[in-house]
Amino acid sequence: MKTKETQKDINKKAILLLILLLIAILTGSYAITYSKYNSLVKLNSKTDVAKWSIIVNDIDITNNQNIDLNDFIWDNTLSTAKNNTIAPGSKGHEKLIISNNSDVDITVDIKINDLIDDNNKQIENKSIKITPSENNFIIKKGDNKTIIINAEWINIEDGSNDLNDTFIGKNFNTIMIPIEINASQVISR
Repeated sequence: MKTKETQKDINKKAILLLILLLIAILTGSYAITYSKYNSLVKLNSKTDVAKWSIIVNDIDITNNQNIDLNDFIWDNTLSTAKNNTIAPGSKGHEKLIISNNSDVDITVDIKINDLIDDNNKQIENKSIKITPSENNFIIKKGDNKTIIINAEWINIEDGSNDLNDTFIGKNFNTIMIPIEINASQVISR
């Protein structure tokens, strides 16, 4: 015997059919979304880094360390000082050979600071003049440049600096001539 479907049963079937249709649509769209060709690659691009290497008188200065040189050559023909010492009337020089072993051009600034005594204290100095042959220049990659640091202990004839000169000669075994060399990469603009 056939039963007559009620409106309630028809609604249930329609809702069930609608749900099944909705599931089929969603499943199909999910499959379409994830069924395309896809490639992902992570690259490691490699490049060489320009070398940084500055050498002063055969000493690598790229670690920013302090260097003690004892390379002054004194001409004491105007003074009666012992060889390789400085006294009023002495003239001397020191050669600095700055080599740019870097892969970049550099600019170099040279600054002469105040004289320092045996105890690392500044010396009051009115007579000793220190001057570099150049104090600002460029060295191309792979090149070098020789700079002369000139020093002169001027003997002031009128005696106005004798007390200071005597104080230096009496109280110090050595004096340090602080030479600051600042090498920086040249950046083109």
